[in-house]
Amino acid sequence: MRRANHDRMAAPAMSVCAQCGSPATPHQACPSCGMYRGRQVIEISDEAASDNN
Repeated sequence: MRRANHDRMAAPAMSVCAQCGSPATPHQACPSCGMYRGRQVIEISDEAASDNN
């Protein structure tokens, strides 16, 4: 019972991608468009991008 408050899981922090507007975790490349801090860091194929939307 004493450990109940600090052992619970918190939901991951989410932010909105500035390029495409999809939810993304902060400080990581957007999984749907591949942008990070205004640069294209991951090449996303057209088929994978249409599956995420």
